[in-house]
Amino acid sequence: ETVKDVSLSIAQELKNSLERNKKLEVETAELKHELGIRRYKIKHYNRILREKCQFKGQVLQLKNVITVKNEKLKRERAGKCYSLKQNESLKAKVARLQLHLNTITEELEEQTLKLDQTVKDLNDIREENEYLRLLVNENQVNLFDDECKSYTPDTQECVYALLNLNVTTSKVPHVIETVLKLVNLKPNKLPSFQTVNNMNIQRLLLAQKQVGEVLPDKDNLCLLSDETSKFGKKIEGFHIQDEEGNLYVLGLRQMVTKSGQDTLSTFQSILSDIDQVSSKTENSVCKHILLNIVSTMSDRAATQQKFNTLLEDYRKLILMDDIGQAWYDMSLAEQMALSKLNNFFAASMPLSTSQKQQITV
Repeated sequence: ETVKDVSLSIAQELKNSLERNKKLEVETAELKHELGIRRYKIKHYNRILREKCQFKGQVLQLKNVITVKNEKLKRERAGKCYSLKQNESLKAKVARLQLHLNTITEELEEQTLKLDQTVKDLNDIREENEYLRLLVNENQVNLFDDECKSYTPDTQECVYALLNLNVTTSKVPHVIETVLKLVNLKPNKLPSFQTVNNMNIQRLLLAQKQVGEVLPDKDNLCLLSDETSKFGKKIEGFHIQDEEGNLYVLGLRQMVTKSGQDTLSTFQSILSDIDQVSSKTENSVCKHILLNIVSTMSDRAATQQKFNTLLEDYRKLILMDDIGQAWYDMSLAEQMALSKLNNFFAASMPLSTSQKQQITV
């Protein structure tokens, strides 16, 4: 009985083991089938993903093409608007000239009527001139105001005019004295060399103040820059031209090198000086002048081209700060249209009429 029981127990265990093996084979087959289905799905999803990536790349290419076309269209529209403004400006100028001509004609008629009276007064004027000639030999010219302890505005204007004629500061007092001798006049006091230098600085400050008052109200400005070497020193000059063709000198500075970064730093320094003498506050003059610049004109030197790129990036930062949150609400094309600078380069050969018109636009 013991052996029989053991045999039955072993047989039962073998039967159970066979059933478990069959069950495992069935489960293994089901798992292999499910694994095959999942592999097929994975391949299918990978194929769909690759197709989506290809489609996305095509969409990006189309978007770039559309962006380029939109920018070109905006430039063409801006050029047409500028031409229309130029035509309107010319028409207004013709109307002003016509009005000025009518005014001159009326004044000429009035002067003709006054001519007879002028002839009658001629004899009296001659007598007064004789009297003044006698006084000239006795009187002196008051160049210096003792009450205000400063030179008169007329004297300062005279010094400015001589400096504009490239008279050196050390020679200005001698020129004034020599010219007064021609009419037998003596100055009560002549400006010293240091005083003339101070007046020269005043002249620069007056010019910068004028630039700070005029340029912020001008639109579509063109920045002209050029670098030259003299006596081993690098010198950079900056000018601004408005829509009407008026040219303004921003400044002339010496640079350590002629690199694009040094050129930008020099330009920023000049704008900062204009800000300091301006009556406006919060550096608004520098910002307005910079934001009103829409184009540049220079030679084709690599340093000048690098400066144009750095200037565009610097102007973009100022523009983003000025616009604020609205900048980030714009599209990329709108941002580029606002921040892009048109760079023109001086030609070595004479330009044709069509090229001049293109540069003007």
